[in-house]
Parts: sequence; C-alpha cells; structure tokens
Amino acid sequence: MIKAGPKEKDLILDLLTYAFEENLSVKDVVKSRGNNWENIYALMNYAYNICSAYGLSLIHI
Repeated sequence: MIKAGPKEKDLILDLLTYAFEENLSVKDVVKSRGNNWENIYALMNYAYNICSAYGLSLIHI
C-alpha cells in the first residue's frame, strides 16, 4: 500500500463514487434532485477530506 496524495484524489473520488452509485443508503443520504453522480461525488469528497484530516488515505496497488 502507498499513501495517497493530492495527485490521486480525483481517481479515488471517481472510484468511490462509482462504487457507491447504486447504494440505497447513499442515495437516501444525498436525496438526489438532479445529477446523482455529482451529489455522491460531493459526499465522497467530504469523506475523503475528513479521512485525510484525521488519518491516512492508502491505496493498494
């Protein structure tokens, strides 16, 4: 595993957004009123920022 840096952030957010796109709990949280992808992306961005502030973001390659 390697520590994720700012260069990998967009890749990580895209991957997380894709992974949770059909998750009913996530859909309920974002309560989409338009572009579902953007709302989930924003939620994943928030989660990534919190994880980065309080711990490490790691990538398994």
